[in-house]
Amino acid sequence: MESPGGLFHWLLRANRELLTESLRLSLAGGAEGLLPGYGGIRELLAVNTAILPVDTRRAAGHAGRSLAGTSAGPQLRPTLHAGGGCACRGGARHGARREAADSADEIAGRRRDGRADRSAKSELDDNEGMALEFTTSYLADALTLFRYYKKMGEAAIAQVTDEELTKALDGEMNSIAVIVKHMTGNMRSRWTDFLTTDGEKPDRDRDSEFVEPPPTRAELMKSWEEGWDHLWRALGQLQEHDMVRTVTIRGERHSVMQAINRQLAHYPYHVGQIVMLAKHFRGDKWQTLSVPKNRSTDFNMRVKAGEASQR
Repeated sequence: MESPGGLFHWLLRANRELLTESLRLSLAGGAEGLLPGYGGIRELLAVNTAILPVDTRRAAGHAGRSLAGTSAGPQLRPTLHAGGGCACRGGARHGARREAADSADEIAGRRRDGRADRSAKSELDDNEGMALEFTTSYLADALTLFRYYKKMGEAAIAQVTDEELTKALDGEMNSIAVIVKHMTGNMRSRWTDFLTTDGEKPDRDRDSEFVEPPPTRAELMKSWEEGWDHLWRALGQLQEHDMVRTVTIRGERHSVMQAINRQLAHYPYHVGQIVMLAKHFRGDKWQTLSVPKNRSTDFNMRVKAGEASQR
């Protein structure tokens, strides 16, 4: 017959094993409940991390580490790679496009007396508290830069009046509205069927992009969003190994990387023109879109502390 001490230790061990198993089952049940959303996000990240907002990417990473730390982690890994992620990709891309489409309306809604109702703080300082996310992915960084310059253009456009949108400084210069019309025409041509057709589409009339821009702000911004939407769709389908593939522009061969770089230089060039015109029109009421004058030291400290991003 077992001694009372031995029986006590046996009961203690059995109770511990029972509690451990109960906890394991509870964690597994909770993890399975979280799995559809997390699995979809991880599948999407595997295709292209850059098409998700930074906070979503970080949330996915935190969720993954939490699940991996439970005893249910090994049981759940096969499910993470199940086929349900494909349906998620389309929905996430649609969400990303809607987010981009809403940005101009959000800024326009803050207008007052023809100017954006902003403090002296930078419009582009919405990355407050969020440092630059390090990446070695060319595609992820290219998309980040496209978003940055799109947002800069919108922040400049939001500061001008409707009349100023169509105003040129002289006969050789383009108005903001004409610049936007040209950019969106280029985007439609370059990014439609990006991998399978020439970037200069037969139906593009480039010369017409420099006359008769959309007459209203609403029509102009609708065209702007449609142009960028062509870019998001094209790049959102690519992976890093696609950078070595060949595409043509006006019959001239480019690698995919070269074609992206070409537009990554072209669009910021025109955004700079938009910013210059808007700054000219606003004068001393201009709301800075970069590091404010005489505040470089403060900005440098905030970047080093991870409180702001340089882009």
